[in-house]
Parts: sequence; structure tokens; C-alpha cells
Amino acid sequence: MDYRAIGLGDLGKPQGYLERQVRGWNRSLPRLTTHDLAEVERIAAWLIERMPQMKDATLIHNDYKYDNMVLNPDDVTKIIGVLDWEMCTIGDPLSDLGTALAYWVDARDSRDLQQVRWSPSNYPAV
Repeated sequence: MDYRAIGLGDLGKPQGYLERQVRGWNRSLPRLTTHDLAEVERIAAWLIERMPQMKDATLIHNDYKYDNMVLNPDDVTKIIGVLDWEMCTIGDPLSDLGTALAYWVDARDSRDLQQVRWSPSNYPAV
């Protein structure tokens, strides 16, 4: 969709979107963590080192995860609605995919992850 053509050209600042997101989260980490987790610091450094250049900008949800989706009750592999658009902006279209995958728990993941799974991400493949 051409976000400019539908009047959303002023919704966000697409240039530098990914860098603002990654650096913003990294600055927030010390305030958000309750335990010293070396893994989190390594992941943060990894993200900065490998941050891709944004090629496209589009309307993104910016909180695209399963508790913001309405799934078809007869087939949970089909999304029939997306809720809570108050965080939408103009940014990298792959960031919504990244958000959804960050909450993904695979059927082969550990028991600990399975216990906190709140989405149908380990639904059997069809």
C-alpha cells in the first residue's frame, strides 16, 4: 500500500527507523532487566553489529504479535483481524515479522518456553 497516497505520509519517520528501535531498546535494557544476563548483552551487541540497512518503508503495526490478532476459530492458521493499531508507524516491513517471530515458541522448544507460550505458534503444520 502506498502510505503517502492514503494520507499517512506524516505518520512516522522511516529514515533511521531500525537504528532508533535497536539503539532505543539497548539504552532501555539496564532499566528493564532484573537479572544480570550476559546473553542479553551479547544479543544487543549482535543486533547493533548486524543491523540491516532499511530498503523499504511501509505502514507497520509495530506490535505485531498474536495477542493483537484475531484468528479464525475454525483454522487458527488464518488471521481474520489485527487489533491495537495505536503504535503503528512508517518503518521497515520486516520489523513486524521480527516481532511476531520473537514471540514464536516451536513445538521442539524447551518445557520452560512451552509453559509461557501464549500463542498458537506450535500448532501442527498442515
